[in-house]
Amino acid sequence: MSALLAAAFGALLAAAWFLVGVPAPQHVGGIASAEVVGTASCSGDGRDVVVVAAPAGAVTTTLDGCGRPVGAVVTVNLSADGSVPNPVSLAGTRGEGESSALPPLVLGMSAVLAIALGVGSLRASAARTSTTSGPAVQG
Repeated sequence: MSALLAAAFGALLAAAWFLVGVPAPQHVGGIASAEVVGTASCSGDGRDVVVVAAPAGAVTTTLDGCGRPVGAVVTVNLSADGSVPNPVSLAGTRGEGESSALPPLVLGMSAVLAIALGVGSLRASAARTSTTSGPAVQG
């Protein structure tokens, strides 16, 4: 029983430790179209160069991606204040430093596991207690 409770506590502790290490997501302020003006090889840390049609005017920056042909038009995320980050990320994807749905999923699954292990441990303990404290048999 104590092993199950220790496992449940360990699962919650591991999930909490994981969540502390994940950066907070950067908020996307909008999207804009961008044209690829320079393509990079995808080996290593290659990044295409794009010209973003930002609200304040065209901005040349790098794209968090590679291998797109020159002239290709893509949609990119803008920062929360509407400025163009460097590098820009494709719309519908996470930018650098952004977290995913994984941390809440890990914490949720760990909580479910901890509750299930705790309930199972309590039921096993109750079943063991009821079988050992039954009526006395007189012979």
